[in-house]
Amino acid sequence: MKETEPFLFSKETITYPSMDCSLEEKSKLILQVLKSNYLYWHIKRKIKAELIKSKYLLPNIENDKSLNNNKHLQNNNLQNITLPKQQQQNRNSQNGNNIVTKNSIFQILNENYSLELENEIFKIHQEAERNLKKLFIVKNDILLPIPSLPYLDEKIDVIYNCRLQWYEFLKDQLTNISLQLNKPFLTTIKNVTNNNLVTTTVTNNNSVTNNVTNTSQQNLPKYTGVYDCKKLYETICNITNPNSSDFINNANWNEIKLELKTPTIKELRILFKELDPEYCQVGLDDFIDENFTIEILNLAKNAEKNLKLIFQLAKKGIPISMRCSIWCKILNIDLQQNLQNNNTQNNNLQNNLQKVSENEQFYFETLKKENLISLIDEMIVNDIKKTMDDENYFVFEDFLIEIMSVFYKDTFIHTNMEILPIYLYGMNENNKIVTIFPTNGVIPFEGISYLCSPCCYLSNNVTIIYYIFRNLYTRYFCKLNTISSHPESILSLCKLFEDLLQDKDPQLFYHLLQLNIKPLDISYKWIFYAFSGYLKVDQLLLLWDRIIGFNNLFLVPVLAVAIFLFRSKCLLKMTDRQEIFDIFSDFTVIQVIPLLQLFLFN
Repeated sequence: MKETEPFLFSKETITYPSMDCSLEEKSKLILQVLKSNYLYWHIKRKIKAELIKSKYLLPNIENDKSLNNNKHLQNNNLQNITLPKQQQQNRNSQNGNNIVTKNSIFQILNENYSLELENEIFKIHQEAERNLKKLFIVKNDILLPIPSLPYLDEKIDVIYNCRLQWYEFLKDQLTNISLQLNKPFLTTIKNVTNNNLVTTTVTNNNSVTNNVTNTSQQNLPKYTGVYDCKKLYETICNITNPNSSDFINNANWNEIKLELKTPTIKELRILFKELDPEYCQVGLDDFIDENFTIEILNLAKNAEKNLKLIFQLAKKGIPISMRCSIWCKILNIDLQQNLQNNNTQNNNLQNNLQKVSENEQFYFETLKKENLISLIDEMIVNDIKKTMDDENYFVFEDFLIEIMSVFYKDTFIHTNMEILPIYLYGMNENNKIVTIFPTNGVIPFEGISYLCSPCCYLSNNVTIIYYIFRNLYTRYFCKLNTISSHPESILSLCKLFEDLLQDKDPQLFYHLLQLNIKPLDISYKWIFYAFSGYLKVDQLLLLWDRIIGFNNLFLVPVLAVAIFLFRSKCLLKMTDRQEIFDIFSDFTVIQVIPLLQLFLFN
């Protein structure tokens, strides 16, 4: 039966059938997904156009089944992902060479589109493996299927109940702010006359009303967020297991009382093995060896089009001049060269020559023009102005206002976050859901603009910065402000910090407790903001390089523990609380890579 090109592409979740499925089963699944992908049909059209040329012989073409040949998928692409290097070399020597020489279509494919196809297969493979792991739990190093539970969002009932209580708190807080400011949650602008805004609103009492709001404002409280990190900290520290005994709770030094599984130091060494001192690192060796700087820059340029190599490169750091383009590759942001500036040869201006695709630019501009006035608009501006007190970010105020205003209108965010919060919904007079509030599903908190500010150092194109921040938030930062039992949620990361510090330096932990200082009280803000606003910008971006490369937030609490150990000798001699807090406020001498290596591979 002849293939027909689909009008709509599939958006179903991609998952392998089982953990031990064969290479052939994986290749069939990937091929099925490819057939609903634009790249697949684009390549087919290009090959068809190429084969019309007279230089190709008919017998070589008739023996082929186009892109439907699973052998090509197995031998040339998926094999590089799933098989060890030795097996890969053996199979390539036995099978791969024959395909290229005997078949014209594969020759065209390998010469022109092999890398594009390989990158696409790698993306599909990663997504399928990531979705499959969500269906399993690790017990004694064995993956076991997760049994079906009555909760859609959370497996542990005490955490699920806490999520509900947090939802009620946010709803009450928003309602109180709305009443204090005398503003509705969401307003759609209809027309403007005589300095008055005639509006239709979705209000906090779930009804639609018509209001006339005068633009002059009284002296009202200036909110920078619905909640701050301290409130969330108190909430997660109050989660307790009702089945645990008082004796166990009293003997526990930790602020996080739940017995959540966290990785051991041995497991972390295996997970972050590329940070071993035997490997050269950007952010450390490039200051010592000039040849390494040239070598890593050439490697980054050569790997820019190969997605697998890019991930490996990010684990050891990314050169400053290549950071924007490589982050965009990893975060699935399509960049194009600005044709108007093609004559510029200076590598330092490479980021200035880049722009997002036309579709993404159009989407960004559409969101900017949406005529919505929200209760949180002033919160966003107030939070950005507070962030501007930081000398590293005050020059980016205009960028941040534009980015954050678009961020809170983007519906992509609430459907693509790695950990989904409980959403607040606006209702009309018929009790029908009008919209999620805010539109992106993220309740603003104090300091959210700190998570965006470092991205402004990557490019001077505001659209590129926005998409980098948006994808960083949906993949990583959303986990830092959502209550969940996920291994990388704020709850689990705080638990990991306390477990590691107790294991590595119990004497320091006890010394701080004797002074009535809880170590997590100090490190919580570091974890909550992923060290943004604390580390120097260059060191912060080196840390975020590794988070993106390893696709893991464990490095945040690991660095927090490393800082405590770095200060350990001084802290053990101190008895004054204020002196201890002062020493932790100094980040000028903190070097991220040496501290991570010292902790993991001492």
